[in-house]
Amino acid sequence: MKTLVTSQHFNLFIITSLIILLFTCNVLAQENIYLEKTTKTNTAGVVVEKFEKIYMSGENEVSYITEKSDISLMGNNQTEETRSVFIKNKEWIITYDPDKKTGTKIKNTFSDKFSGMSEADKKKFAEKMGSATNTKITDEGTGVVAGKTCKISKAVSNMMGMTTTTMTWIYKNIVMKMESKGMGTDVNELVTLIKEGAKFNLEDHKVPPGVDIMEVKYPH
Repeated sequence: MKTLVTSQHFNLFIITSLIILLFTCNVLAQENIYLEKTTKTNTAGVVVEKFEKIYMSGENEVSYITEKSDISLMGNNQTEETRSVFIKNKEWIITYDPDKKTGTKIKNTFSDKFSGMSEADKKKFAEKMGSATNTKITDEGTGVVAGKTCKISKAVSNMMGMTTTTMTWIYKNIVMKMESKGMGTDVNELVTLIKEGAKFNLEDHKVPPGVDIMEVKYPH
């Protein structure tokens, strides 16, 4: 049951974050942006800490992720550490393990769905999603994260009698800070460093030779 609740929380968190981004409708800068971000998730004795180095250029993104899990159950403590790489472009979403040299890719239908939408259509779609997930969003003013002035939004979702509250700090359509609490899970995400106009080429961050990538297709 704990795994189910965690999965529900993350699905709702993703949906809520999308709703907020569509409501704000800021234009993502086409310049290169480099980020360093930490995320801490705490669920019933399981603490997961994630550190990301993220390279962004418009809608394209490459993220190098190190994840550490501390599990404390029934007096037993266990620590695990994993590495992964996440790549997103207009065509594919790819995730692979650089140590095991295996990964998956799936068509990026999200990019096709929203790239042609007007700002008004995006807001209408966000309103429909908000209604479907019983989510209410309020403007909470501005705040500074990593030296950038961000727009703060608060989203409160109530599904099946369970409430999740998410505070989001957004700069140029980038989630700079996020605090989410509900369904037995606390999530805290923070950008600790941002460099706009960073000098890098995403062509240097492709899947390296020797990594076996399997395509995953959406069910029909």
